[in-house]
Amino acid sequence: MPAAADEVKLIDPVLPTFLDDITLRGLKLTGSQFDLRVHRNKSDVTINVLKRWAHSDASVVMTKTR
Repeated sequence: MPAAADEVKLIDPVLPTFLDDITLRGLKLTGSQFDLRVHRNKSDVTINVLKRWAHSDASVVMTKTR
């Protein structure tokens, strides 16, 4: 299913074994802005929205298919 215009959709996200954590700051999407953290814990990944600017309507969706 495609992502909506104001949605970040992560399907089966993974981080390489040498990278446990990455923070993406100032992501912009359809007038929204936010900071996103991706963290690896063994074979699983978690996504956290760290900061959302005042008028941010964007959403972050993580989908696991396996």
